[in-house]
Amino acid sequence: MKKTILTLALSLVPPSIWADATETAPPAVPSSAPLAAVGLSLGWIEANGFSYRRYFGAQYFQGTFAAAIDKDNNNEYADLSFSYARYLNIFEMQDLFLPIGLKVVTGAEIERNTDRSAAWINSSEDASPDALHLGLGIGGDFGNPLRSGFVVSVNAVYTATFRGLKRLEFVRLGLLPSVSVHYNY
Repeated sequence: MKKTILTLALSLVPPSIWADATETAPPAVPSSAPLAAVGLSLGWIEANGFSYRRYFGAQYFQGTFAAAIDKDNNNEYADLSFSYARYLNIFEMQDLFLPIGLKVVTGAEIERNTDRSAAWINSSEDASPDALHLGLGIGGDFGNPLRSGFVVSVNAVYTATFRGLKRLEFVRLGLLPSVSVHYNY
């Protein structure tokens, strides 16, 4: 089962990572392009919490983390994700108020939530509090894609969810959103 999940995760990585860079021309990267970004994210695959992006030309890797522990109510919450995005095009038309960067997003998220009362996966008390989300989708960055300043990201990611981390059980496949605000520097 672990080999199947690893194969699925690797298949979600866009082929452009493995292919020769001459196949597709990425958007032009300005000389003042940011190296990194910090921000807050909410959703799936680019996850919930504080996030850090590292830019490599017209693509980036992002890590996101959030955690909370309430010993009085015996609740734990932890969310950790790693994602990759590649800009397909940057639209900087004169009529638009903000530039828009269209991108492909893929990633994996591990979630632990012992309070099952509001869970999307399964609200029963005996269900595993752990989940693995794998996804691939599209998104847009509004504001300052590939430039210094604030950027708002909106993504729609087709996500497969598996309950438990020891014995993965497929639970759901569907289109899930994420939104984030980052400051590029």
